[in-house]
Amino acid sequence: MLKILFFLTNISFCFNSIIENEKLIYDINFRSFNAGEAIFEIEIDTLNNNKLYKITSTTKTNKFLDRFYKIRDEIELWVNDDFSLSKAKKKIHQGKYKRNQLIEIDKNESIIKYNEKKINIESKVYDPISAIFFYRTLNLEKITEYNFISFENGKIKDISIKVSQIELIKNSLGSFECYVLRPFSKNGKPIFKNNGQMTIWISKKEKLPIKIEQNTSFGKLIMNLKKYSHN
Repeated sequence: MLKILFFLTNISFCFNSIIENEKLIYDINFRSFNAGEAIFEIEIDTLNNNKLYKITSTTKTNKFLDRFYKIRDEIELWVNDDFSLSKAKKKIHQGKYKRNQLIEIDKNESIIKYNEKKINIESKVYDPISAIFFYRTLNLEKITEYNFISFENGKIKDISIKVSQIELIKNSLGSFECYVLRPFSKNGKPIFKNNGQMTIWISKKEKLPIKIEQNTSFGKLIMNLKKYSHN
């Protein structure tokens, strides 16, 4: 459900606010109805004798939304300390779309191994989920717009993220002043399926992704952070 990948250039960074053993739980809402749950977890893991972050994401709609747009996503990501991708295993089920994906980055050959394909790359690659974690490390106060390279389902795209106004978001955890982030394609073509658009609200103080909104052909999906924990 979350489809943002990017390569960032010429931007300012703030301190890394990501906490190991962090867990973020979201309610999924569809047309004002509770429609399921999404969970992000991050921990330290080892891949090819290297210590990396491992991000696990599970997204599951309930019986109500299953009638319109069933989602059963299971994603495992191994990412570097800047949240660029090293490896990903994905079981994707979104509506009628079903696919298993294996993605591996070969830095020595500068290629992405995507299932049985090999795709040349000229920069780091960020997964849609790891991109959201990476947003949290940026100094959004000093950024209004920046460019990146996206990779989704075997395709590379030139994308920009626009940081617009600050909005106050209220949920069960409290009230949060949030930066509003929106991706768009430089060539004017839709970024997501069914001409969908995405908006992400990241809290100014806590650097948490408080709200994520995705347009679909069936209506608007909204993810609201309802629980946050770390060890």
